[in-house]
Amino acid sequence: MCTDSFCRYYLGVREGSKRTDYVYFPRVNGRMRAPRLGYVKLRDKLNKELGISAGLFRKFANQVLERLAYEHNIRLDAVNLILSRELSVTGEHYLNTRYWADKLFSIYVDWLRKNALL
Repeated sequence: MCTDSFCRYYLGVREGSKRTDYVYFPRVNGRMRAPRLGYVKLRDKLNKELGISAGLFRKFANQVLERLAYEHNIRLDAVNLILSRELSVTGEHYLNTRYWADKLFSIYVDWLRKNALL
């Protein structure tokens, strides 16, 4: 599923105890900005070439998403879905959470553009 500002893809994978249902990518100039590297290579590239800890990068994204969710009255379940955290919800609530996650990620992409980070 793609919108003007982002794409959401269903993965439905489980690696060890971690489950990843969806992955979100921003769109820039109508094109999807998806990394072409696996997680370990991307983490190493962030660290070695840019001097950014992947953990701090994730915490930064988490803080911004939580603040935006609060400002726009969106439940924090949406942040958890975007960041691939385990959700203990069922049926209708899950679909509702996915709707709000899509809305929140669109707001996040707008925030990234406004702050010249994308």
